[in-house]
Amino acid sequence: MVMRDAVDGTEPTRLDLRELRDLERRHGYPYLVIHRSDPHGLLPRACDRAASSRSPTRG
Repeated sequence: MVMRDAVDGTEPTRLDLRELRDLERRHGYPYLVIHRSDPHGLLPRACDRAASSRSPTRG
């Protein structure tokens, strides 16, 4: 898996998924979780913008 910078397209990191085959043996879990806080904030912000654009204007 290749992760790229959204602005300039550089490759800050790469994850060789072949190394994940023995995750369950090494860590007790069959999968890997990668946490990034920015994507978690996108949905609530988009919902807020959508709701405010549909609100009637007071005047």
